[in-house]
Amino acid sequence: GNQRAKMADNVTQIESSTGMKFGCYQYYYPELAFHFKDAGLSIFNNNWSNIHDFTPVSGETNWSLLPEDAVVLEYMPLPDPESEFKSVRISTEASRSIVPMTKGGRRTESEESCLFVFFAGDYTTANARKLIDEATTQGFVLIQTKEVSMRPEDVNRVFQNNAESLTEWITKGSVVALELNGDGVVEACRSIANEVFNGTKLFVSESKNTSSRDVDNFFNFADMQMGL
Repeated sequence: GNQRAKMADNVTQIESSTGMKFGCYQYYYPELAFHFKDAGLSIFNNNWSNIHDFTPVSGETNWSLLPEDAVVLEYMPLPDPESEFKSVRISTEASRSIVPMTKGGRRTESEESCLFVFFAGDYTTANARKLIDEATTQGFVLIQTKEVSMRPEDVNRVFQNNAESLTEWITKGSVVALELNGDGVVEACRSIANEVFNGTKLFVSESKNTSSRDVDNFFNFADMQMGL
């Protein structure tokens, strides 16, 4: 069968394929972050679980997602000891992966999700990583991430009542948004925002009554902008 640990910045399309399995790209080596940058790819735009099958077979599925506990090296072995890549210092530890590990389209355990958005600044990527570390250490799950640019009218549509204070922040560059999931995640994210990111330009859902709408509004906008 074909197994893929994927980094895809748009929908993955398959045709005349059977037994395809997809997982989130989970890899680290020291130069990898620069390789993404040079290729003009954002580590936050990974739509690995968004699959479109052009040739579906009724009653069968041609593809599935790898189990969450799949061991990357079983599907993507390390370079051959004889190869020119043998000296590359590779790690497949989830916490070190350059592309953040996301749950993607797999079923979530909790009804509660939180939207956390960092506005452009010098440390956006580092801040997003720090948030992921803080939240996952507390047992929350990263569902999806996106990096997109926004216009003032997008801010109004996505952030509605909070738009006014956020509009000036979008002029500096793209925003990085994260959906985190788990019971109590909104409260936890709000305290992380206060304790860890005090003074940082960010948006975090205000309450669990509005947070799923925040998530839908933002990611529907981002998917439209990316043509997904």
